[in-house]
Amino acid sequence: MYGPKDKTFVHEWAHLRWGIFDETATNGYEDYYYDANGVIQYTRSPASVLGENYVVDFESGEVSTCQYKQETNWLPLDGCIFIPFENQKDGVHSSIMSFQYHNDLFTFDHDDESDPQNLHDKDAPNEHNLLCNQRSEWGVISSSEDFAGDNNPANDAVLDVTPYFNIVQPLPYRIVLAFDISSSMSDKHQFSNMKNAASMFIKQFVPTDSYMGMVQFEVEASDLVDGLVLLENDQARESLVANFPTGTKSKTCIGCGLRQALQAFGVSAGGEIIIMTDGLENTAPYVKDVADSILLRSVAVNAVFYGEASNPDLEQLVKDSGGVMYVVNASDPSTIVSAFKSLAETNDGNLNTDLYQVFDQKYTIPSHGTKKGEVVIDSTIGESTTFSFVWSDYWIAPTIFITDPVGNSYGNNDAVIDVDHKTVFFKIPGIAMSGVWEFMIATGSNFETVAVVATSKASNSDLLPINVQSTMTLVDDTSESPTILYSKVSRGYEAILGAQVQATINHPDGTVSTIDLFDNGAAPDIRSNDGVYSRYFSEYTDSGKFSVQIKAVGLGNVSETLSVKTKRRGSSAAVNYGYVKDDGSVVLNTNLPQQIPPLTTKDIEPFQRVTTLGSFHHDKSVSNFYNDIIPPNRVIDLKAIQVDMLDANQGIQITFTAPGDDNAVGTATQYEIRYTYGSTSDLLTSFDDAELVTDVMVTQGDIDYPLRAYWPEVMVVKLPDIPADVEMATVGIAMRATDDAGNAADVSNVAVLNLFLSPPAISCTDAEGNPESSYPFEKNGDCLRFYQCASGELKTKDCAYGAVFDPTYNVCVHPSLVPDCADAYSN
Repeated sequence: MYGPKDKTFVHEWAHLRWGIFDETATNGYEDYYYDANGVIQYTRSPASVLGENYVVDFESGEVSTCQYKQETNWLPLDGCIFIPFENQKDGVHSSIMSFQYHNDLFTFDHDDESDPQNLHDKDAPNEHNLLCNQRSEWGVISSSEDFAGDNNPANDAVLDVTPYFNIVQPLPYRIVLAFDISSSMSDKHQFSNMKNAASMFIKQFVPTDSYMGMVQFEVEASDLVDGLVLLENDQARESLVANFPTGTKSKTCIGCGLRQALQAFGVSAGGEIIIMTDGLENTAPYVKDVADSILLRSVAVNAVFYGEASNPDLEQLVKDSGGVMYVVNASDPSTIVSAFKSLAETNDGNLNTDLYQVFDQKYTIPSHGTKKGEVVIDSTIGESTTFSFVWSDYWIAPTIFITDPVGNSYGNNDAVIDVDHKTVFFKIPGIAMSGVWEFMIATGSNFETVAVVATSKASNSDLLPINVQSTMTLVDDTSESPTILYSKVSRGYEAILGAQVQATINHPDGTVSTIDLFDNGAAPDIRSNDGVYSRYFSEYTDSGKFSVQIKAVGLGNVSETLSVKTKRRGSSAAVNYGYVKDDGSVVLNTNLPQQIPPLTTKDIEPFQRVTTLGSFHHDKSVSNFYNDIIPPNRVIDLKAIQVDMLDANQGIQITFTAPGDDNAVGTATQYEIRYTYGSTSDLLTSFDDAELVTDVMVTQGDIDYPLRAYWPEVMVVKLPDIPADVEMATVGIAMRATDDAGNAADVSNVAVLNLFLSPPAISCTDAEGNPESSYPFEKNGDCLRFYQCASGELKTKDCAYGAVFDPTYNVCVHPSLVPDCADAYSN
């Protein structure tokens, strides 16, 4: 279906390693377009790859001629498929990103004009040109670190290029907790909440059959247990918790704690250290003194910082070792518990054994007060479901009730209460009932802060659970570039669309901000409706550590993609439909199913998921506190269409998603739109030299009053200098926004448009250019007249008096049958 495995692998590896995109049409991109000569082309690169366009009945194996209509600008209608010639011209070898299955095509396209047969087509309306600024595939790959600066030159002495793969079996999860028990951790909230969260981590989150050790450190370090303990049952977990440290004392030697934790692993390499500390150290050996020994043993260091104290050496060790940093509020148990839940994720790829966090919320409840909430358990999860409550003060547990979807209630007598670590666990036996679970928390005479966490595993090994995977780009400490948040919401390989995805960011000064993530194809989102939700974050209000948590909720109007469409969704390899042989006959691929299902969706049940990303450190220089140096974000979804294909003077409609003032925050000050009838790529290299769109040329929209970030912009522009001596003119359009400080965004993607000054001749000819006749078709906006091809010419014809044209059936009928034309004769 996809051709040889080796070339298909290279195709996919190019996506993964070098970030290039498909050169044929994927969802959201046009299958066909007009080239600069007015010839209909299938979207591909290079254009030298030849073939024919057909409608294929996969069940019968019959092929037929593609159909064309005015509303598609005479381009082929949906269902038309490009089938390449079996034998391409001599010298045509690319591109593997267009047709990796084709025997003649095995290289990447390039920019070398001395080899025009394999030259990248910059004007093809594909995802690669949009996202890679019209650069060729090899232009992107050769500038990567793999090949830039003459890295990895071709080696003709290598005769066998067969790849070798090492299959590695992961070791059991090995982890050592390192408790900071120095006097700086003596605050009751810091020390007790550290132990409370660690208790929940061990009892609820760490996978069974993991190995765990524990050490403590102050001016020196010591073991809390001998070596590593196998967590094979609840008794093993309880024995670890029973050995927690009991108090704080003395100065801080973080290096001592790290070195002691490393020794707990024995002679074997690999494992993770979770160090819980406020970051202060005043006794040698320091972090920098033991960092190399940790890196040599391939041990990842994860740091849970209590408070805002800075320790650059520990932060750097976390980064260098591949660990994660979390900053938690010592008085907020929910942030601590969420950090530990995230640290328990094994990332081994087995979604059926993962523990999913469904709910996470902190409640501040006054004395004799109550708080209610709801948790959604969907049918893809339910095994090992636990509702956990952690309270902050005093030694009496609050009164808690949970109620299942059919009304059965459970109280404190049904829970496991650990007063020492201020936790209440409701463990649901078997598979928890799907639906809405309710909880109620009631305090006595004491004011309490209560963190509520719900977790669950997959309900069935044959049913993939709804999963949320979130990541963020890590900016340089002093960079004003935005942090980009990503969250992929899916079930197996199917994307979940229409979810509400929101990030909560805790700032160094204690303030909290929330932003919505979008799957709309506007920067920084790459593709719309692929289940990956994205958003810029650049509101660096202070210097210090920022923490990020993402919640994804589906509570209605949420759908799931079901099957692969003939136009590829995302960056899957191209489907091999078959070939056109030298004699003109079409040979279809017998490995294809008789019917290729379209990309469809179905509604899915409500769900909730929570992921904690960790923290990042940002230093906002003093000079930048009061200076606006952040430009608007780059627009990547600029599109242009001709308003009326038979009248270019009606203008060009331009659409894009509004950028902001600072990246995608706020409102930009002005838009600068430019165009060219020459090389469209010049707009990216010489934007200022292109023709400027002025206010008087804009008949809809306003370039001087942009809309707020993420709002859809729709403008109509009438170009005054359209060439008059041609039937079609190719125009490239690009834009950028500026803010009130004069900061200009990077130039947008280039929208390429063919302006038709008269009906394109191809509309009334067949694929070989022979004149043809056709059935009637609609003349937009005209109820009384219609178009028809007659012997290769486009004719305008009138309906009989008293009748109007019905575009649904392409016939003239009584006005009452066409609501939009019911009043056509009223005047």
